[in-house]
Amino acid sequence: MTDKPRANDQTIKEQAGYWIVRQNSGRWSGRDEQAFRQWLLEKPEHAQAFAQVKNLWQGLDRFKSATPLPAIKSGRAIRPTPSHRRMLGGLGTLSLIFGLYILNPDPSYFIPIGQSYSTLKGQQTSVALADGSEIVLNTDSEVTIAYSLWQRRIILKRGEAAFKVAHETLRGFTVEAGRGEIIDIGTQFNVLQLRGQVQVTVTEGAVRVKTPRQSSPPILAGQRLAFSDDGSLSMMDRADLGTVSAWRQGHIIFDMTPLDEAVAQVARYHAVKFVIDEAKLKRLKISGTFNSQDLKGFLATLESLYPLRTQWGSGQIVHLTSAALR
Repeated sequence: MTDKPRANDQTIKEQAGYWIVRQNSGRWSGRDEQAFRQWLLEKPEHAQAFAQVKNLWQGLDRFKSATPLPAIKSGRAIRPTPSHRRMLGGLGTLSLIFGLYILNPDPSYFIPIGQSYSTLKGQQTSVALADGSEIVLNTDSEVTIAYSLWQRRIILKRGEAAFKVAHETLRGFTVEAGRGEIIDIGTQFNVLQLRGQVQVTVTEGAVRVKTPRQSSPPILAGQRLAFSDDGSLSMMDRADLGTVSAWRQGHIIFDMTPLDEAVAQVARYHAVKFVIDEAKLKRLKISGTFNSQDLKGFLATLESLYPLRTQWGSGQIVHLTSAALR
């Protein structure tokens, strides 16, 4: 009896992988052929997915000849999930290796699930992923890579990151941040978590945002959208891409930014805590381009241009008070 894949609990990619593995298992029967033909006719997407997976399977011979034995052994050590075991169960080591390499026959594909990258205050770093995608982490930020055979997922735990996504037909690319997900549609985008809000700005291509409460239409290049901890979306608006990407050149740009928001951004780069001693100062609007590493210069500029003064307290605390109280 043919162990036909169950469409209810497998994706089309998994089903296509099942059929190509079974065809090469040495146990292919007439009943298998009949069930396979029926599956192909069910949806146009089935034939397309099967053709893509077949191309990857045909590349496996080149992978086996080019890959040293230790890399193959490491592949065998990776445990498939229950759905993958349904697809690969009983079909042998070659089937398992194919299942593990089905999306990218490159030993560097095996990024351990749960691998994390982080930066300290004032640091930035670039992470090149095995699929050709790139993540640039800003100061005091952390991401976890959660790639699997069937999806590419990045968890932005804190801070800010810019994403340059390599296109893959079989796997999407999703960034999880706060209470929402940013779903790539082939793009470059920036994600910032700050003060209970996640801000998404698209620099190329498009993304969608999905939260437990709402889903957005496509967000296109030059647009931005934010969502809060409760999952509600802001109104989409135009973004100044130069301002959004300034951090990659070591700058922070403020354009009529409330003082409390401006100092919160500066504090991301330095081991310092700002305390605004008067409520009216929080509404003071700050504009200008600042060196993100030059805290003293930022404070000196505030005192020279705005009606306030700065005073260092204990424990790396900077108090901001009205200049009238001098």
